[in-house]
Amino acid sequence: MKLGTLFSSIAAQNLNWEAAQSTLPKGLKSCTRHRERRYAAGKWRNSIVGGTVASEKAWPWIAPISEDGEFRCTGTIIDDEWILTAGHCCATGNPLQFTINIGRRSLLYTNEPWSFTVSPKAFYLPDDFGVGLGIHNDVCLLHVPSLDEAKPTACRDCFEHACIAETAPQAGRHCWVAGWGNLAKDKLSLKPRDVALNIMPEKYCKANSRLSETFGEFPVGDQSQFCAGIPDRNGNKLVDGHELACQGDGGSPLVCIDGDSAVVHGLRSWGVDCSDEGQPSVFASVNTQISWIDSVIASAEEAEAAQEDDKHKSFEVKPTPAWGFEEGSDRIPSKLSEGCSNDVETGFGFARSRFLGIAAKRNTYPWMVRLNLCPTVGDCYRCAGTIIADNFILSSASCFQGEFNKISIRVGDHNQKKFEKGEFYVQSHLWTTHPDAINGVNLALIKIDSLKESAPAACDRMNCYKTACLPDKDAHAGQMCHVPGWNNNYDDSSSVLRESAVNVYPSEHCSLTSTYGEEDFNAEQEFCAGNPNWQSGDDSSGRCPGDAGSGLICDNGYGRPVVSGVMSWGEQCDSAGNPSVFSKVAAHTAWIRNTMKTL
Repeated sequence: MKLGTLFSSIAAQNLNWEAAQSTLPKGLKSCTRHRERRYAAGKWRNSIVGGTVASEKAWPWIAPISEDGEFRCTGTIIDDEWILTAGHCCATGNPLQFTINIGRRSLLYTNEPWSFTVSPKAFYLPDDFGVGLGIHNDVCLLHVPSLDEAKPTACRDCFEHACIAETAPQAGRHCWVAGWGNLAKDKLSLKPRDVALNIMPEKYCKANSRLSETFGEFPVGDQSQFCAGIPDRNGNKLVDGHELACQGDGGSPLVCIDGDSAVVHGLRSWGVDCSDEGQPSVFASVNTQISWIDSVIASAEEAEAAQEDDKHKSFEVKPTPAWGFEEGSDRIPSKLSEGCSNDVETGFGFARSRFLGIAAKRNTYPWMVRLNLCPTVGDCYRCAGTIIADNFILSSASCFQGEFNKISIRVGDHNQKKFEKGEFYVQSHLWTTHPDAINGVNLALIKIDSLKESAPAACDRMNCYKTACLPDKDAHAGQMCHVPGWNNNYDDSSSVLRESAVNVYPSEHCSLTSTYGEEDFNAEQEFCAGNPNWQSGDDSSGRCPGDAGSGLICDNGYGRPVVSGVMSWGEQCDSAGNPSVFSKVAAHTAWIRNTMKTL
């Protein structure tokens, strides 16, 4: 399909810009993915099918996303049960409360007979999603009920699936972005609008924008994001302004024409006064997320298939509590040691000793760090923390009382009495505790130097650190989770990192079978976890695992480690009837993500 000729920009810039067309061309093929054969040899398969995009049904794969009745972002339909949008849309809101309007053309009229709504049943952010200069890996997957099953009779081809780019977009390409973005300050377009933009190489964007001036340094410097806009036509070395891809249009897809199909290459991430000269829009790259998207959807569908199989199996049913205790060993499942990403292989070998739990082999908990805190008054002491982003650690607020002369974080630590190959230190000068710490939300966020930039070459080879995932819901009662630590709460601490399996208790069980009363802990913000007495089923064996600030690691159901709790306190928890108490994390992920943007 002919898109127009290429013409030269200013000769000194030595760049070619593809000629612009005002609207998305007609006659484009959409994508579908066949569920029964989507994944072959671990690859994402696009199956192009016939059919045209009529002018009155342009952009059939986009859907406005609202929260509490207000437009929030734009989503892109990529499969019958999956919507792709910007990560910051999920991180700054409550995605499980989103309403996704399929087939909707107008934000004003809600009685379009062909349109319908769905809400996510789960959402997913990349493990290394983060906000710094720019927004890295700014994508989010929303898992929704089947659109084909939810659609009304009047919906005849009222939505389509977008194709996803598997290669990086070529600099100079002419593409389109559409959404319900602002026409003026605080004034949304009632109908979707599109605008033609050119993809800009990093050097051109840096030289012809005011982004470095605005942020003090150029904020678009990795493969997870790129610039797009209208090239400089008047020779003043500033990209021209454009009206659409501005505030209120987060998640809008940037579509390029590959062959005769519309392919999503980017998701609108952010911009500063992008209707002004020198302010291009920044998009999250889609091709860099293909493996992650593939992994998330495959894991979710495998889990659903397993649940469906379980419905058709018969079991011998014995009287048990409604929640039940999961049984297992102190050894964390190997799949969880991969962290939020899935590119690490770890071996296991454990030896029991007189200490609590079992000794973990090195790199079993690659998100675990040891904090060395030296207050201005008093002796230095140690706490633990969990890596949740490249430059953020989650720990306990009780570790951060008073002022400190120094806080250093030891990454990749296994034997705390030996500094081994691959380990390294980073420093922190910024931290904050949750505003409701006094009421049981015993959480702290510590901002550190970039791990990626600080890690030695030996750490890269050994994969000595990973991030743990933030949860989207609490660990369920009875669930078996794991907590690592050196038992530094005791004088007789372990040299090597150890791990213990514990069960999450429902609040009533904790109150009935422990020495803690309802007045001792806040059931809305805290929970107990320990080892039940399997003979009587109503007592705790009394382990005191981990350290202050240690993360309680649970399986999120898709083989990923989530930090469901942070070790908070315990009274004589090395004696029976005194389980450990953890602060809940799921209820405070919005605070965590918002704080990471501002700290």
